[in-house]
Amino acid sequence: MNYRLASAEYGFVVKRLRRVADGTILEARLEDPGGGAPFVLRETASWDRVEYVFRSPTLRGVRAGREYRVEVRLIDPADGRVLASVARGFRSEVDQSVLPERATVVGPGHTPGS
Repeated sequence: MNYRLASAEYGFVVKRLRRVADGTILEARLEDPGGGAPFVLRETASWDRVEYVFRSPTLRGVRAGREYRVEVRLIDPADGRVLASVARGFRSEVDQSVLPERATVVGPGHTPGS
């Protein structure tokens, strides 16, 4: 929850524990708290990267105490076969209804992506 921007989002880092082939796809599927289709985010593995950052679009409908499912999969780019998968639940301790209607600040450093 970002009170200043009046927004909520998922944000997490996947850390490589062992080497994967260059070009392997890391796919994160994030449950949409608003009830829509899951958000699907993708990164491509390379030999020199150890961490992959995933950040969802702005979310709607986050409820305190409810678990939201996230699944990360490694996909072979040649045939689309799932090589590995891990799922986990994330729970917000804060309900999105506590956020203001609009951003409380504007300008450099207070816009999404800055």
